[in-house]
Amino acid sequence: MPPTYIEQLELHTNRPSLVYEVLVQMMPTAIILINTEVGADEEIFEKLKNIPEVKQVYMVYGLYDIVAIVESEDLNKLRDIVYNRVRSMPKVKSTLTMIVVKGLSKK
Repeated sequence: MPPTYIEQLELHTNRPSLVYEVLVQMMPTAIILINTEVGADEEIFEKLKNIPEVKQVYMVYGLYDIVAIVESEDLNKLRDIVYNRVRSMPKVKSTLTMIVVKGLSKK
């Protein structure tokens, strides 16, 4: 089996941590604001936790019930996750999806 893209980058740079930092910056990310049916927020939250591409998920108060952060290898897969895995869930009333163009994460 040929080496993956990540393995190729690690071989060429000899710095796995640098490769990870570069890939995180390039990875398409979406922030999804989700409205659920009344009382369905816990159920949707639990389902979202089981989707590997959902990196963070929060139950919130306000105009939306849940906020999910989704990452994927490319925009086509990201679109597929949003349309076919999140928006199509029973009891999800509506979503608002924002594609991240630049970000900063602090620990």
